[in-house]
Amino acid sequence: MVSCVTTRGDRWAVRLAWTVALGSLGLMAASLVLLVLDWKAIDSPITAQFSYFIGAAITGVLGLLITARRPRNPIGWLLLAIAVSDTVYVFADFVAIRGLLAGVSASGWVEWPATVFNNSAGLGFLLLLFIVLFFPTGRLPGSRWRVAAWVVVAGAALSLIQGTTQPAPTQLSPRLPSVPNPLAVPAIAGPTGNSLPAVILYVLMFALPLVAVVVRFRRSRDVERRQLRWFASIAAVTLGLVLASFPAGQALWGTSPPSRWACCFQLRLASRS
Repeated sequence: MVSCVTTRGDRWAVRLAWTVALGSLGLMAASLVLLVLDWKAIDSPITAQFSYFIGAAITGVLGLLITARRPRNPIGWLLLAIAVSDTVYVFADFVAIRGLLAGVSASGWVEWPATVFNNSAGLGFLLLLFIVLFFPTGRLPGSRWRVAAWVVVAGAALSLIQGTTQPAPTQLSPRLPSVPNPLAVPAIAGPTGNSLPAVILYVLMFALPLVAVVVRFRRSRDVERRQLRWFASIAAVTLGLVLASFPAGQALWGTSPPSRWACCFQLRLASRS
């Protein structure tokens, strides 16, 4: 890949990318320290958040590599954003667990990191939808697809509102008490998630990026078509692993691990086991 860092603005963008990547790495290191301190509450690889550690490392490195060479391509920035959301998710989880293990009441300050943890679970998947829309050129398939991008934005915003206002408590670990949601507003959470317009919006939010891939593949040639084939293959394998994780989790740990695919409908998914 040829570097496209040519202007002063591009150089500042690369520095920003390095700052974001190093900040994410710092949070990951802090989370590892907290993981050791919180080990009494860890009962499985699920509550240890191993998948999020791996996901943050992979997306962070890929995002930095792409952004360092093509800072104007949104895909690199979206990958960095996924890395940040994963590390924030894990860090908030272990901070809340540390508070509970230290004797802080479940209705004390641990409510806030638990809420951050609970509502950042699906951010990575929401950002992945935008990567699907923009891959591999960094542009939409056409000007008319701006509507599709705005549909995904609207669906993501509605999902975040629903997750933030859910009255259900957060279960950080089966060995710890549930933590109430200080931002719960049942009157908002119910209608935003269960109404027919919301369901239609969620369906479109998933469907339109997939349609965009099909349209782009039909128009593509040579290198772009090969990139799309690799992308489709990786997506298929990832989806297969996600689906297989449910029976595997049930067999190994007596539970089904959380999934980003489900988080978009219920962002209140915590790491349940």
